[in-house]
Amino acid sequence: MVRLVAEERTPKQLLERAQQVLAGMRLGARRAFILELTGTPKAGKTSTLATLQAFFKSAGFKVATLKERAAECPLSMKGHFFFNAWTMATMLADVLANLETDADLLLLDRGFLDALIWLELQVARHQVSSEERRVFTEFVLLPRWRDLVDHTIVMTATPERALEREDRGTLIPRRGTLMNLASLAEFNKATERTLETHGGAFAHTVIDTTEALSAKGSTLRLLDEILPILEGWSNPKIFVMRRADLAGVFGERTYLDIDAPAALDRLSTIAFKLDRISASLDPELIQLVVGGVHVRPDGQILVFRRDPSDAKSASYGTTILWKGCHVQTDSLAQDELAGALKSRLRQDLHLEVDLSPQILGLAAPVKTEPPSAALKHGHLGIMFQVELDDEVAQTLHEKTFHRRGRAHPIKGQFKTQETIIGEADDLDLEPWSRHFISNWKIHA
Repeated sequence: MVRLVAEERTPKQLLERAQQVLAGMRLGARRAFILELTGTPKAGKTSTLATLQAFFKSAGFKVATLKERAAECPLSMKGHFFFNAWTMATMLADVLANLETDADLLLLDRGFLDALIWLELQVARHQVSSEERRVFTEFVLLPRWRDLVDHTIVMTATPERALEREDRGTLIPRRGTLMNLASLAEFNKATERTLETHGGAFAHTVIDTTEALSAKGSTLRLLDEILPILEGWSNPKIFVMRRADLAGVFGERTYLDIDAPAALDRLSTIAFKLDRISASLDPELIQLVVGGVHVRPDGQILVFRRDPSDAKSASYGTTILWKGCHVQTDSLAQDELAGALKSRLRQDLHLEVDLSPQILGLAAPVKTEPPSAALKHGHLGIMFQVELDDEVAQTLHEKTFHRRGRAHPIKGQFKTQETIIGEADDLDLEPWSRHFISNWKIHA
């Protein structure tokens, strides 16, 4: 637990660091960072949210806030199991509806961990059966949406301090079903039990604001906690290699297929990890990318068409035959690379099937004449073939992904290798795709 006592950094210092973090987010973040705030009533959550929003906007962030929906709940009995179910379902709908946004930061006022805290409180009050508790908990903890929240801040305060803040500015203090010493103590105990049971499922920080004198002071100390987390998320460590070492992997060739496993072993001895911003600033470094080529049982390949307005279309080509990501794994072992690829495909294509990627080859950095500014740093592709059965393939055919937000729309369509080769110019294939569609044997 972090106890707020004194301010460690000045607002100016924190603002400068936030601006540096934003540079990393704009470089490669595929979606907004989602930050949930929850905790004891009157621990300063609402004021802190407003202050955070103003701070990050001052740093240049695009910020969106999903407000607490509890006040809008039409149910008369607040705190009941139905009340928690309504606020949880409404919050989940809001999060899913705002995933495809151009915001850099999404602030969530009470989210998934909050729903479990209220559930624990309702269990203590004998409002929920053991079966209802189990089912509700499993639903909230489904990784598909629980993992969408990148970090949760749990703000706590003693019941006495919470009531003191509640009474400020009032002539006659009023006590409600929650805003009283006994209920607030019960709520804090429910929070502790929830964190003991489920805290490991959430990246979280507990902040005790009991001694905080102002929302500004709380937020400054909170930013000390958040900014390093944002920095690590937006500027991850990725595998890179030195351009001078390329010949030791590829020789005079630019693509490797049957020699790929041996080349990957060689690559493992010379590649190293570096944060993405530093890697992008050094033209002598090559960034490693893992990509998957999706193939149906009959050999047809999934073709992805970018929106012509996407800046990548002008630099790389309108059509790509693979989807992937920078390599952030612990090593370059094939199983780890395949695991990272499967994780990205589940996110991008919404697939929850047993994928078994098989290494297809290594692609050297693309060379263009004249050199493209977008390609000057270079990427080395570690390509896998991803086999899809007919039923899964049918769900991806003619489907459009990412209709709005940070990513431009991409449409998927299956074509035969011969058709793609014949339409290569009209399709405006990006260089890697153009090469391996002509030279690699895609196994049906």
